Amino acid sequence: MPVLLDDSRFPLARFTWNEEPTVEDAAGFAADLGRLFARKTPLAIVHDMRGGKQPGIKAINAFADVAKANVENDRRYIAGFAFVVQSAVLRVGLKGFFALAPLAAPSFVTASMEEAETWARERFREKGGLPS
Repeated sequence: MPVLLDDSRFPLARFTWNEEPTVEDAAGFAADLGRLFARKTPLAIVHDMRGGKQPGIKAINAFADVAKANVENDRRYIAGFAFVVQSAVLRVGLKGFFALAPLAAPSFVTASMEEAETWARERFREKGGLPS
């Protein structure tokens, strides 16, 4: 499965993107988000996109639909979204995209998992008090 959820360190959740996500993967992603939001607890999400590939336009639209459907939950529960992307070009592109179309919660784009998790924990402390 191209998009895998690891919530073993909740309230820090990590989605690992492998291969090329499909329209069907968007439904699994939506179900995973639903399970996270059902906890009704603030959380931070790290998207590890280092192993992922660019999805096709239909998949992009399907994931965009998931994002639109979850805006209220994002505002209510998400302390921040961190994105780990190896390619400098893709990082710049993602930052530009978020500048034009901001997410419902703060976002951070980096090449380092350590930086992403540190940033996410800091946002969570601001929102709900993640222990050190």
